[in-house]
Amino acid sequence: MTLNEISCFTHMAYSKDAPPYHAPGTLVADQKDVWQTSHHALLAHGLGCQAIRAASPVPCSVTLVDNFAVPVPLTETDRDIAAAKAAFPYCGFNRGSFSLR
Repeated sequence: MTLNEISCFTHMAYSKDAPPYHAPGTLVADQKDVWQTSHHALLAHGLGCQAIRAASPVPCSVTLVDNFAVPVPLTETDRDIAAAKAAFPYCGFNRGSFSLR
């Protein structure tokens, strides 16, 4: 594993509009700056994968840990599918709970 829960130290740690939940808690001038943190985290993951594979004496699998939220229907009924679709915009970073303070 290279990185743990990227969104916690990127999108939940930097914000343009409101004080972020996580450290470093930095307000930035532009939303692009927030996305830049994710870009650099993913670059770091890629470089970390290369370094781990280069140092490993045997072929290995390297990953990162993500924390995503996706509403999933409880059953495949039309009602539950519609409810999951309706919940999607309000779930996690889908413009939902973390951005609607």
